[in-house]
Amino acid sequence: MLTICTPHTFEYLASHDEYRGAFNPTLELVVRVDDPIRRRTFDTLFKHTDFASIFTVQRGSGIHVIEGIPYDVAPGDVYIMGVGASHYYTECKDLTLDVIHFKLSVIDDKLRDALAETPALPALLSGSQAKNRRVSGGRYVHLTPDQHFAVLNMMAEMKSEWYSGTTSGLVVAEALFRRLLIFLGRHHERGASALPPGARIREQTIAAAKRVIDDNYGQQIRISEIADAVGLSLWQLKRIFLASAGVTPREYLTQVRVLHAKEMLRNTNLPISDIAWACGFEEPTYFARMFRKETGQTPRQFRSEK
Repeated sequence: MLTICTPHTFEYLASHDEYRGAFNPTLELVVRVDDPIRRRTFDTLFKHTDFASIFTVQRGSGIHVIEGIPYDVAPGDVYIMGVGASHYYTECKDLTLDVIHFKLSVIDDKLRDALAETPALPALLSGSQAKNRRVSGGRYVHLTPDQHFAVLNMMAEMKSEWYSGTTSGLVVAEALFRRLLIFLGRHHERGASALPPGARIREQTIAAAKRVIDDNYGQQIRISEIADAVGLSLWQLKRIFLASAGVTPREYLTQVRVLHAKEMLRNTNLPISDIAWACGFEEPTYFARMFRKETGQTPRQFRSEK
């Protein structure tokens, strides 16, 4: 069951005991390690109200659900979550990430000008993509092993300097943050994917589930059978189908059945009960109820208007 946490502001985040003595309000940036298993924060929904985040997967694997969209994440994945987004981790296997939470105010004019040479990042960091806060759409890059190693080293040094709580450490941490953004922008420009490979696979899986429904809507097919056909558990299918299609598998099956029933009502003179059975509804009364829910009319009313 998903636990919903109180929305986090940057001020709340910075006041956490974990960062006591490290955070300095002159640099609105927090550097941390996210370990959902150890921290017991998996399956907990967090909303970041006024700050953005950069995630770098150190090791392990899992699913990171951002704005309702599930993404498989693995070592080498680096992605940015925009201001105001909600997220949670699930199905984690030793998943550990380096995370930088930051206010957009840390992107000053000088850094913005530098990032303008790497077109992949400026629009995101300026907040102009506020309506598209997903990892996709240019917010993701998968690094080669050498690039990943370089980023992990930058993150380790940044954490060390930031946690030092000294003025010099703060200056170095800020410099490393700027370097990281430009590094990611350059490598994104050279060949990032619009979606992580796992996300593309999930979209293909949902397409396969829809084909199973489209081909078998007239049968008494169970949602668990659809899940088996595409290699998912029932819970996984329901969750990612809803995230991808905006409806549950059961709702999609009903929509398909009603669509075909409408065609038969328009183009045949078959009794309504026969049409119900042909479209997979076991009981004509249930068919009539679902038909009215989807169309606002009874089957008889719909047929009378053809």
